[in-house]
Amino acid sequence: MDAPNSRTHLPPLKDGLAVPPYTPFSSVPPFGNHRQGVSGRLAADGRLDAALYKGAKMCVKYSILLLFSLLMLPQTARGELSYVGSSTIGTGILNAGAVETFRIKSGKKFTSVQIPGSGRGTAALIEGETSLAGMSRPLKPEEKKLGLSATVIGYDAIAVFVHAKNPVRNLSREQLKGIFTGRITSWQKVGGNLAAIAPTTEIHLRERATVEMFQEAIMDGSNYGDFRQIDLPRDQLLQLAQDPNGICAVSIGFLATLPANVRKNVKAVSVNG
Repeated sequence: MDAPNSRTHLPPLKDGLAVPPYTPFSSVPPFGNHRQGVSGRLAADGRLDAALYKGAKMCVKYSILLLFSLLMLPQTARGELSYVGSSTIGTGILNAGAVETFRIKSGKKFTSVQIPGSGRGTAALIEGETSLAGMSRPLKPEEKKLGLSATVIGYDAIAVFVHAKNPVRNLSREQLKGIFTGRITSWQKVGGNLAAIAPTTEIHLRERATVEMFQEAIMDGSNYGDFRQIDLPRDQLLQLAQDPNGICAVSIGFLATLPANVRKNVKAVSVNG
């Protein structure tokens, strides 16, 4: 689905997150030149009315553009809500203010917000275990065959992060493929220090959108190497802040959720810059 054509101004910022009043979601330039703001609507009739500002002042010349989508059962707007799915939506939008805003405006409550990943969320919706699912990727053909449809509520980008003290500022697509497949194991081979590279990913079997999209766009579908897997992307950044030799690829929006004293210890590198 194409991005909207209209542009809007983002509301004031507080620690990287937009605060009320909220605005309709803004458009995003084409792949490779992402916009740093995303917002949506969550009104009394069940639309999304939260805003998320990515707030990332980083040199990212190449990124994987993702879309945020919500899938909803027909009866959703009439009762209490539950959410299962994308951690980017759950952490960066719903738990960042949208749930409370929706309660105040509509009187309806979210009974739970679970963030096991896009694939698990879609499965939970199909099984009738949740009223609302979120994904950070397009619907797959097999999901469309089941009659599912999604509403795009915003756009996101995956960035490659390293420790702030790492001298590497740019990595090629081939270098990233080598690192995340386990073929390149030393920072010295990509212009860094003589030290072992310590990549992390989200858990592969959780069907998380970031893992799948990065594997498709950067790794040409190759398998990830045998290295540490961490359940949530925000926790990957927390781990990276303590590891000078680490590297991870996560949603750029999670940077804004980190405390300032942690955020200063990580940086994004340009890709093919």
